[in-house]
Amino acid sequence: MLLLKRADPLPGTSLIFRGLMAAGRSLFAHAYARAYRQHNHDRLKQVDSWAVVHAAARLAEGIKVEEPRLIAFLDSARRRARTRRRPRDHRL
Repeated sequence: MLLLKRADPLPGTSLIFRGLMAAGRSLFAHAYARAYRQHNHDRLKQVDSWAVVHAAARLAEGIKVEEPRLIAFLDSARRRARTRRRPRDHRL
């Protein structure tokens, strides 16, 4: 799912193919998630929770063209995680 949503086409891919690929990947990802949810409705959140792990692993592979998008995704996930935490009481 991560590659379907986040991976960039190879450098030099024409604008027309980029658009077709984006639309096709989006449709496939939504159809896949819908089918998965029908059979495993409780487990889709678990699949989504692994997206950060997969993004970090993909970033470690060193594919330069994917780095900006993966870093943006990981930064966004970090910010969302921080806002979900309850404020701590700093008094001792």
